[in-house]
Amino acid sequence: MGRDGVVNHVRHCAQAIVKGIGRRSRRPDAMLSILPSLAELVEEQVKIHLLMVLCVTLAGTVVYAQNGNPEMMKLTWISGCWKGDGKIQTEEQWTKLSAGSMLGVGRTIGNGKTVFYEFLQIRERADGIFYIAQQNGGTAVPFKLVKLNDDEAIFENPQHDFPQRIIYHRSPDDRLLAAIEGEEKGKPKRVEFAMKRVKCD
Repeated sequence: MGRDGVVNHVRHCAQAIVKGIGRRSRRPDAMLSILPSLAELVEEQVKIHLLMVLCVTLAGTVVYAQNGNPEMMKLTWISGCWKGDGKIQTEEQWTKLSAGSMLGVGRTIGNGKTVFYEFLQIRERADGIFYIAQQNGGTAVPFKLVKLNDDEAIFENPQHDFPQRIIYHRSPDDRLLAAIEGEEKGKPKRVEFAMKRVKCD
């Protein structure tokens, strides 16, 4: 039932009630005289209620449009800056979630030089959520999200040579363990990158 239908229905109900009261009153004309005001008041309240429902619906639509799949919200802890310790340092920096994607960059520094770099994405697509890595200017490779909880995300691409899995694990002390694993030349292999959250420059 549309807004006009609701208002008309309420108006008819109010009219019936007031007429019923008027029959039992010594002043039926006086009772009936308040009908227009009562109908206007009810109509105004219905308008306000419908407007509130519309605002709530639109607000929910905007939030979903900005953040996309609710699973993406569970990945927002990755956003920010991370840095490893040691002579060879691994760094990653991720943007905040917006419009269904997070963008990142990573690099490895050794002896004061960048020895490795990559452009990263975590993006919602029609067929799922994907981690997309483009290493050293090469071809972008997608890894599909296959496991997710509050502290860990696992992405897989069984057809890729190495790695076939990328893992992000958060520890309670706000540290990040990023790992790549799979098989290389028929043998299992795993490489870990331990980082801690730092202030973004």
